[in-house]
Amino acid sequence: MLIRHRAFMPIAAALSLLLFNMTAAYSEPKQLFIPNSAQDGTTNLMHISFSMQALVENDMAEATMGLTVQDDTIAAASNTINETMAWVDSQVSAVPQVKLSSSNYSTNPIYDHNEIIGWSVRQSMRLKSSDLEALTDLIGILQERIGLQSISFSPSSEQIALTEDALLIQALDEFQRRAGLAVSSLNGKGFELVDIRINYQSNYPVSTKLRGDIMFEGSIAPPVLPAGESQIGISINGTVQIQ
Repeated sequence: MLIRHRAFMPIAAALSLLLFNMTAAYSEPKQLFIPNSAQDGTTNLMHISFSMQALVENDMAEATMGLTVQDDTIAAASNTINETMAWVDSQVSAVPQVKLSSSNYSTNPIYDHNEIIGWSVRQSMRLKSSDLEALTDLIGILQERIGLQSISFSPSSEQIALTEDALLIQALDEFQRRAGLAVSSLNGKGFELVDIRINYQSNYPVSTKLRGDIMFEGSIAPPVLPAGESQIGISINGTVQIQ
């Protein structure tokens, strides 16, 4: 695909509004050189490499909760788990903003001097929602009978897509600007795009680990944790030929 500098239409400034509350950072070109000739016969090649980043608010939260029950038999421990999960399901069903999914389920024998004296049954579950207030309120209720293990925050897929699109627009504009600057400095007539490579990078906060499997009397408020921000980046690596 051949793209001449004069034919590159500027991107409408209004599209930059997509970056609401984002901060973007530019890095200096990692490579910038113009050889007089090349072995394959091409001349006046310029390689451009840079990256950009944006901070976006985390609008999704996922909590992992669990319960461990010990009893004399697997059946007795499993019954307690099943009864508790039925209660959890009824509580979550009353909050449609929160989605529930089962996670790990395991059974393990309890030994005393190489003799099985009981069984331990564990059930984990995940709660996910974009309504952070509804999720935290529900966690406070569920902690009456199950423990909170971790909470992680991340941008929603819609937020990520919107940010990546906005970054792409800015990055391509910046690519044109740098190529055009080289053309002007070298008294060239324009440039043709030889190749371009685009990569996205994301940096989401890790889960906040908490002490789980604790039973409480009555509902309690869950830990107050800031959702924070995540970093989404884009890197551009391309080559143009100066005319």
